[in-house]
Amino acid sequence: MNKRKRVLVVAIVLFISAVSIVYYGVHINKKDNIQSDTYESEIAVYNELKTTENERTQEDSLLDNAYNLNPDTIAWLFIPGTQIDFPIVQTDNNEYYLKYSFTGETPSNGVPFLDYRCESDFNGFNSIIYGHNISRDRMFSGLLKFKQDTYFNEHNTAVLKMKTGDRRVRFFACLVTNSTSDIYQVVFLTDEEKEEYINIIKSNAVVWDDSVEIHLDSNMILLSTCSYDFDEARTVVVGILE
Repeated sequence: MNKRKRVLVVAIVLFISAVSIVYYGVHINKKDNIQSDTYESEIAVYNELKTTENERTQEDSLLDNAYNLNPDTIAWLFIPGTQIDFPIVQTDNNEYYLKYSFTGETPSNGVPFLDYRCESDFNGFNSIIYGHNISRDRMFSGLLKFKQDTYFNEHNTAVLKMKTGDRRVRFFACLVTNSTSDIYQVVFLTDEEKEEYINIIKSNAVVWDDSVEIHLDSNMILLSTCSYDFDEARTVVVGILE
């Protein structure tokens, strides 16, 4: 290949690369704008429910109003000092609430939901709640910050509002794993399986709080979202109900 042809090939490659970058940037910005529009409308629904909660009477509660709007509501999760303040829903599969809103619209940013295999009263050994990682600190994207020790320690508790009353969640681990990890196991037949599961959490943890006592009869809460540490990576924040 002579010099002129080499220059032409390089120019073509650079042109294609530039076009690709522009297209990718426009596509991402367009997608982000769509997410922003739908997200704001979805947040408005949640804020209205919370406003009602602040003004409630004894006969009127946040969960009652959320349930009346969407009977799949089983709880409300709030992590002080973060943007995570959402209803938790559950249905008979793990697909629907990835794309449908709390009020049933699509396209949507989805709704944090409890794995359909888990007990809806959170009385199982572990309960897995999934939520999208959306840019600008939206939905469950804030979970990625828990990989930093300081941030984790400053936000290590949450409130889980349920029909049976409010429960405190104490976080003890943040881990990075993959989408097919054994961390997503929900059936435990023996104490040995539970012990092995706790070891899986600890071995994958990037943050671990030794001060939290975990027992075989504990009720663990796992908050899971996509992350970009590697292909199909997931960031999971783990706590126990107190």
